[in-house]
Amino acid sequence: MSSGILKSLGFGNLDVSGYCVRCRSRVKMKKIEEVVMSNKKKAYKGVCSECGATIYRIRPESREGMW
Repeated sequence: MSSGILKSLGFGNLDVSGYCVRCRSRVKMKKIEEVVMSNKKKAYKGVCSECGATIYRIRPESREGMW
């Protein structure tokens, strides 16, 4: 999903941070997309606001229906 679609779905104020390996610190992500990885987990993919590296942040799974 593009960030435009995320905004239209109500994610306009989405403030996601992730760990940047290049900067070695937690940074805010820009150009956030919601993706599904090859292991079927949902994640946020974005760009580091400091250096421009690609960052992934795995979304927490919902706890409903686990037991």
